[in-house]
Amino acid sequence: MLSWSNPPSENVIGWLSWDGMPAVVVRDPDSGGLTAWSSAEPGKRWRTVDVRDVASEGRALSESDWKAAFECWFPNLSLSPRWA
Repeated sequence: MLSWSNPPSENVIGWLSWDGMPAVVVRDPDSGGLTAWSSAEPGKRWRTVDVRDVASEGRALSESDWKAAFECWFPNLSLSPRWA
C-alpha cells in the first residue's frame, strides 16, 4: 500500500466522499489504470484503497464542493499550487 501526506493532485478524474472520508480517483497517464486514494482521519496519511469500492460506494463531488467539504480535514491543501 502506498501512502502520501497530501492527496494526489495530478491526473485526478474523480473527487468523492466515501463513508464520510475524502477520496480521489487518479488515472495513470502511462498505463491508463485507475487508483483510488483516501485518508481515514484528519491529519492521517493518504493511502491507496480499492478503486471499485470507492467508485461504487462513494458520492461524487465537484472539485470545489470536495474542497469545501473537506477543508478542515486537510489544513495543508493550500500548500500545493493545485489547491490555491
